[in-house]
Amino acid sequence: MSGWKPNSQNEVVTTLLLLAGFMIIALLASVAIVNNKGKEKRLEINSFDQCVEAGYPILETYPRQCRIPGGKTFSEK
Repeated sequence: MSGWKPNSQNEVVTTLLLLAGFMIIALLASVAIVNNKGKEKRLEINSFDQCVEAGYPILETYPRQCRIPGGKTFSEK
C-alpha cells in the first residue's frame, strides 16, 4: 500500500491542525451563509401575503395569521 506517511509526530500534529482549521472555516462560512439568507428573507416581509409566499406557517385563527421567526405576525385582511 503506497501513500503519504508522516516523517515525524510534528508533521502529524501540523496536518491535523490544518485540517481542523479548514473544517472550522468551512463550518463558519456555512453558518454565515444560512444566517444571512434568513435575515434577507425576514427583512422583505411586510404583509400577510409576503409571509405566506415566503412559506412561513399560517395560524388557524380568525382572521388567519402568518408568523415569521422572531414572533412577529401578520393578519389576513
